[in-house]
Amino acid sequence: MTHKVCVVVRMKTKSGGEESLLQLMRMLKEQTLQEEGVIRYEPVQSQQDPTLFFLMEEWASETVLNTHLALPHMEKVFSELQALLAAPAEISLCRAVA
Repeated sequence: MTHKVCVVVRMKTKSGGEESLLQLMRMLKEQTLQEEGVIRYEPVQSQQDPTLFFLMEEWASETVLNTHLALPHMEKVFSELQALLAAPAEISLCRAVA
C-alpha cells in the first residue's frame, strides 16, 4: 500500500535575496504542478521575516517524490538555492497522523 508523503522545506535567504527566491519558487511551482503524483506544492513567505520561506508539498507516494527530485531541472534548482540561501534548507518528510 502506498501512502501520501508530505514535505516541509524551510529556507532562509541571504539578505536581499528574497525576490530571486520568489521568482525561483514561482517557476518551480508552475513546472511541478504539471508533474504526475503531485497533490500540493505551495511556497509561502513568512510575514514576520521576509527572508524566511517555506515550501509545503504533498505527493501521492514516495516513489513520485523521488521521481520529482531526480528530474534534470531539479539539479539546477538545487544549485541556484545554494547561492541564494543563508544556510542549507531544512527538509522534513511528514505523514498525516489524523
